[in-house]
Amino acid sequence: MDGPRYDGLIEQWKIELIEGCARRMGFPAHEIDDLKQDIVPELIAFKFDDVKSNGAKKSTAVQALIMNQLRNKQRGCAREHTKIERYKQLMPRTTDACFSKAQCELDVQEAMDALKPSDRIICNHLANGDSIEGIRKQVGCGWHTIDRAVRRLRARFQKLELDGWLGQ
Repeated sequence: MDGPRYDGLIEQWKIELIEGCARRMGFPAHEIDDLKQDIVPELIAFKFDDVKSNGAKKSTAVQALIMNQLRNKQRGCAREHTKIERYKQLMPRTTDACFSKAQCELDVQEAMDALKPSDRIICNHLANGDSIEGIRKQVGCGWHTIDRAVRRLRARFQKLELDGWLGQ
C-alpha cells in the first residue's frame, strides 16, 4: 500500500499487523490508511509491562490493542449507519426524493452551529454515544446541569426533526 510512512516511529510489523487485521475484518482497502493514522498514535503511546501482562507476549498485547481499536471503529461506523437510518425514517416522504447523507449532515451541522458552545460540546458527546455520567465527568459540571442540557437539546432537535442524531 502506498500510504503514510511511519519509518522511525513504529516497527513495520505493527503496520503490517494493522493492515492484515483490517483486511480480515472486512474494512475496504481505501479506509486502511485512515485506520493506520488512527491506530499508530495509540501504538506509540502503548507501554508494554511484563509484570501486568499475565504471561502474554508483547506481540499479543499489540494485536489485542489493534483489534480493540478496529472493533471500536466498526462500532462507530455501525452507530453512524443507525443514525442515518433513523434520520431517514424521521424525514417526511416526498415523491422521488432521494435521501442524501450530505444534506442530512448539512442539516445537523447548521443546527449545531446555532447552539451555544457549551451545548455544542454536550451534543457532540451525545452523538458519540456518551452517557450523562460520562459527559458530566468530561465537562466537569453536575449531573443535573447535563440532564437539563440534554432535555433542551432533545427538544431543539425534535423541533427541527433531527432528533435521530441524538440517539436514544
